[in-house]
Amino acid sequence: MASPSLDHAARMCIYLEPDETKCYANREALTYLAEQLNRIAEAEPDKCFEVHIRLALSSFNNSTSGPINPNVWVVDKRAEGEIVDGENEMPSDAVLFGHEVTFMHVTEEVLDSLKSAV
Repeated sequence: MASPSLDHAARMCIYLEPDETKCYANREALTYLAEQLNRIAEAEPDKCFEVHIRLALSSFNNSTSGPINPNVWVVDKRAEGEIVDGENEMPSDAVLFGHEVTFMHVTEEVLDSLKSAV
C-alpha cells in the first residue's frame, strides 16, 4: 500500500494540556494526514495499519541523527507531576520522540476490548 508524499511545508504543533491533546496544523499537514488516514481506512482492519503523527510529518535527512527540520513540535502545558515516563520495551530500531499521537485502523472487537478497559 503506497504512502502519500509529504509536502515539506507541513507544520504541526501538538499542544498538551492535562485533559486534552490539541493538534494545530497548516493545510499541508492536514492534507497529508487526511491522505494517510484515508489510506489506512481503506485497508483491511485486521492489517492494523497506523500513522504516527510526529514521525509521519517530520522532515528527515539521510542520516539517523533525526529530523533536520523540526516542523512538528510539542508544547507541554501539563503539570510536572502529571507527566508519566513509561517503562515500555521498545524495538531497537524505534525512533524516540517523546509524546506521540497515533491513529490505527482496528477491528470492532479491538475497540470493544479497549472500551471494556476503561
